[in-house]
Amino acid sequence: MRFAGVAERVEKKMEPFLQALAPDVARLAPLRRSLSSWLEKADVADPPRDDLVLATHEAATNAIEYGSPKRPFEVRGSVVDRVVTIAISNEGRWNKIRRENDDRGRGLALIEAMVSKMEIETDRKGTTVRLVQQF
Repeated sequence: MRFAGVAERVEKKMEPFLQALAPDVARLAPLRRSLSSWLEKADVADPPRDDLVLATHEAATNAIEYGSPKRPFEVRGSVVDRVVTIAISNEGRWNKIRRENDDRGRGLALIEAMVSKMEIETDRKGTTVRLVQQF
């Protein structure tokens, strides 16, 4: 039964986003393009689409820099009830970033400013940075 003036909201069923990437900065540009396209298909407007792409880029850069130089890292994404969750995982160990100079060490602060929530989980298998954004 439909009622006049009541908007019907239809949730899109989205396939999850999954990429396993070599720890090489040359993989970042293709990651940004494919993630942006996936988010667009999920009807994530801009903003916050570009914010999510940049936050993922920053977390992926850390995965490359601090993860295993020989093992791929993964980027997984899901959309459920207008909430995007993106997880960037590697086999690296979490360390507080050492600030060797003032030109480094701002990536996590940038990520936190661009998404609703950021979580860092670490265990003996590696590190996962989880980004959450409502849209």
